[in-house]
Amino acid sequence: MVPSYVSFGEAPFSLAHEALLVDAALGHEVAEAWSGEWRRLARCRDRDPDVFFPGRGMSTAPAKAICASCPVRAECLEYALENREKYGIWGGKSERERRQLRRLRTQRQRRPSSRPRRAGPSGPAVP
Repeated sequence: MVPSYVSFGEAPFSLAHEALLVDAALGHEVAEAWSGEWRRLARCRDRDPDVFFPGRGMSTAPAKAICASCPVRAECLEYALENREKYGIWGGKSERERRQLRRLRTQRQRRPSSRPRRAGPSGPAVP
């Protein structure tokens, strides 16, 4: 079985940025999700992937600068969140920033509405 990522130094080269080294079980699904139109429009498409997978202690600023002007930044970030990308800069966000976003989304989904619904023609307000 082929690993889903290959390590180049300290930073793994993930499924992104044209490195579709995918195991047989995930191959079709991941390749299909990564082949969307948004990918062809990404500013990172022709850039050195090492910029987006900086080693420990290296700056993420160069990658984030490229992402800042990318027309498909939101789609890229959504892809990374949905596919739980663990490494690299995606949609202008680092691994840590994406973990925080996922946590916030989970909290919002679990939180019940704090405002009671108003009474309607069918009866009293419901908490």
